[in-house]
Amino acid sequence: MQYLEKEELKNIKEKFPFLTIGYYNITNSFYVGIIHGYQKDFLNLYDYNSIKNKNLKKIFLLLGDKWWWESNRKIPINIYFYKEFQIFNNCIKKFQKKNFSIYYTPPNVKLENFYQKKKKNIKVNYLPST
Repeated sequence: MQYLEKEELKNIKEKFPFLTIGYYNITNSFYVGIIHGYQKDFLNLYDYNSIKNKNLKKIFLLLGDKWWWESNRKIPINIYFYKEFQIFNNCIKKFQKKNFSIYYTPPNVKLENFYQKKKKNIKVNYLPST
């Protein structure tokens, strides 16, 4: 099992407040990244460690920082930076929610806001009987 040191966790929170840190029980691994989406049973995360190129890692962190300080944080990063963030689509990891424990998620980013069941509006018109 891998461990995340308290000091390491503190550094990530201070330097990169937009990152989420979680632990996946199936692989016994920690994952650090930006939440892409959250559904009823699954969580999708842009996994920072899946980015192999150092320059792309810098771009990922710069865009994350810009999104954090310039947006209202209710708009997902992949929509806020639609074109710029497409290069990271291959870094999305999908986790079962029941096996993923979140150690840190950014303030003002609520997972409940990612998953909202859509209501269907049904309009019924009654025809007069003849």
